[in-house]
Amino acid sequence: MSPEEEKHRGLTRERLVAAALELINKEGLEALSMRALADKLEVKAASLYWHVRDRRELMELLAESILESVPRPRHRSTWREAVLASADALRRRVAAQKDANRVLLEVPDALERSDAFTDLKAQLQGAGLRAVEAADIALLAMTYVIADRSAADGSHVELDEGGKPASIAIDSGSRGVLLRGGSPDMPDLIRVPHEQAAASPAVVRGETVVVRRLRGIGRGEIELNPRRPWRFKVQAPTWNTVLDLPALDVREIHVDSGATNLECFLPEPQGVVPIHISSGVVNVTL
Repeated sequence: MSPEEEKHRGLTRERLVAAALELINKEGLEALSMRALADKLEVKAASLYWHVRDRRELMELLAESILESVPRPRHRSTWREAVLASADALRRRVAAQKDANRVLLEVPDALERSDAFTDLKAQLQGAGLRAVEAADIALLAMTYVIADRSAADGSHVELDEGGKPASIAIDSGSRGVLLRGGSPDMPDLIRVPHEQAAASPAVVRGETVVVRRLRGIGRGEIELNPRRPWRFKVQAPTWNTVLDLPALDVREIHVDSGATNLECFLPEPQGVVPIHISSGVVNVTL
C-alpha cells in the first residue's frame, strides 16, 4: 500500500500522537523513532511525514498533548491556593506519563502555548504582578515542576569516582546559569536548590546533564559532585553564565560561538586541560 493510500486509511495526527505516547510509556523516549512509530501503527515510515515534518514536530505534538490533558484548576479562595493547585495538576500529569519531563523540556516553547501557562499567568496577575513578571514566573514555576521530576528520576547514579568524566551542557537559549562544586559528601551527580528562584532546570541522562534555563530571576544554581571529573559545554546562544570550578576536577571546557557574558573561575592547573573557545564569543573572562 502506498503512503498516499495509507494517508486515507485513517492515520491521523491524533492516532500518531497516541501511539507515540504509548510507545514511550512502554519502552521510554529512547525507543521513539519514526521507524519504530511506523511499525507500531503498521504503516510505512513515509506515511508519517504526511502528518509531521520531522521528529521535532512530533515532539511538539507530544508536548501539546501532555499539556492539554493537565486538568484546569477549579476556583480557589486565594491566588496562592490557585497557583499551588495548578502546579500540582501539572506535577501529577508529568508523573503519569513516562518521560513526560524529557519531552516537555526538549520543546519548552510548548509550555507558553498551553492553558496551564495561561492559568498560572492569570493567577499571578491576580496577585498583583505585571503581565511580563507574571509570564516569567509562570514559566519558571512550570519548568521547576517539570525539572524537579527529572531530578527525582535521574540524578541519582552510581558514582564512578575519579573514572570516566561526567558531562554537563548548558543548552541553547539558557541565561543566568551558575555551576559550582557541591559538598564532598553529596550522594548524587548534581543537586538543584529547592528554592524556585535559585534553581536551574536540569535533565540527567546517565552521566550527561543538560541544563535549560530559558527565563528566571537572578542566577539559577546547580551544584556538581566534586568526586567526579567533569567536561563542560556552553552552547549558543547563552547569556550570563558562571562556571565556578575551583572545587572541581575539570577535564575539558568547550564554548560555542554566540555565547555571551561568560565568567569562568578555574581550579589550580593539573596537567593539560583543553579549553575550546569558538570565534564569535562575546565577553568571556577566565
